[in-house]
Amino acid sequence: MKKIYALLVILLALAVITTGCDDKKKKEDTINGEDDDTGDDDDNGNGGSTTYTTVAVDDLNSTPYSYSGKNVKVVDAEVTSVPQTFYCYITDDSTSSTVKLYGYDEDLGIKVGDVITVQGIFEQFENKYWEIKIRSKTDDKVTITDSVTVAYTSIGLEALLSDPDSYYGLSVELKDVTVVNKDSYYHFKLTNDKTTEKLAVYNDGLYLKQFKEGDTITIKGQFIEYNDAPELKLRNETAYDDGVVSVTDGGGGTTVTYEVHTVSEILGDPESFEGDNVQLTDVKVAWIDDGNSAAFTLFGVTDDTRAETLEIVAFNKIDENDIAKIVPDAIVTVKGKMGYYDQNKNDVKDEDEDWQVTVSSYSDSDEVIIVEEAAAITYSEVTLNELLGDTDTYNESDVKVLNAEITTLEERSSGLKINITDASYNGTLILFIPNDADQPTGLAVGNTINIWGQFKWWPHSHEGYWEVILRENGQDKVEKV
Repeated sequence: MKKIYALLVILLALAVITTGCDDKKKKEDTINGEDDDTGDDDDNGNGGSTTYTTVAVDDLNSTPYSYSGKNVKVVDAEVTSVPQTFYCYITDDSTSSTVKLYGYDEDLGIKVGDVITVQGIFEQFENKYWEIKIRSKTDDKVTITDSVTVAYTSIGLEALLSDPDSYYGLSVELKDVTVVNKDSYYHFKLTNDKTTEKLAVYNDGLYLKQFKEGDTITIKGQFIEYNDAPELKLRNETAYDDGVVSVTDGGGGTTVTYEVHTVSEILGDPESFEGDNVQLTDVKVAWIDDGNSAAFTLFGVTDDTRAETLEIVAFNKIDENDIAKIVPDAIVTVKGKMGYYDQNKNDVKDEDEDWQVTVSSYSDSDEVIIVEEAAAITYSEVTLNELLGDTDTYNESDVKVLNAEITTLEERSSGLKINITDASYNGTLILFIPNDADQPTGLAVGNTINIWGQFKWWPHSHEGYWEVILRENGQDKVEKV
């Protein structure tokens, strides 16, 4: 019995010694800053313990390689700027410089002036700059310890635009401003009766109270400089109270003035007309898009001042019953805004982007008026034998060929090349259907078709040939019998 008691005493002593060593180790780690915080996951979120070293912003900026790849914690940092919802810049009392905080495309939910505590990994991004990165599935986090209320500076539009450099970056409230040049709820401009200038507004995705051109509104947003010009940005972030505060009905809207210009004037110096409301009177439709509809109608116009065409795009401005009337040689009058299709989404006109006049569904006064419908084409009904037996008479004539049979069909990059024959002719004639012409569907070798088109000579570089070609005029066509 005495032996058992002695053994228990020895085991208890060993346990005390071991616990003491562990406590001493933990105390030393804390002093050395190696165990300021722990979590339940390892660096990859796979379980284990995440340890964060408490550091100051000045430590990170002055000796970044000492913390490269390490889990760090910055306490009571102040947010100095939030360029995007998923990243910001922070500082603290140790320095006037900043370090970037990156949140992996997730909204950090913070705003300028907030005081936060950050846990994340400190890394260098592509050898360019250092940042604290917030990873998913770890104990990385951002904790707001003191939040500020965004203050909006109430200011008149005329005062804001007269001295923009003094207000860039501020959150502002503009009262009693009039909506003009409204392309959509994402892009419109503001003015008032105290200035002739206009302020562009960019909405970053906020749902706004409904308004129209001519309405008077009160609006909140951030006043910024974009592309060397003032702009009011409506930030789509919960931290801000940006948006349209109130709307006063402007009645029928403001009277929009359209300056009348020729195609030559606009295409001769398109940059000078960008953003202007323009009117093109009695211009001729030169081409149309094959997929036109009431929702989206695309066509080109020209006049006797210039051979080139100017692109027109109309959104819900032409009645469904009138779409068929927008064909080559129709005469129209167009009212809309001069600009370009920014397909590259960079707010800069690139070489591959076309100038165009937009007829907007958001504008009550933009419109396309059909002044004169294109004259109906008179087609001469002929056989292949008649065509090819008297080419001088029928050259460049509008012809109708009935009951022709397809002998071969070839799809080319420029269109369909088809060989046809009929009962009158022991041979074939080429029928060519360009991509921009009215495209028939379901054609196959052996089909019998009726054709409306133009008979002409095609002067190929090696050896020319006669053909019937379909033009983009809304009347040339092919029908299966």
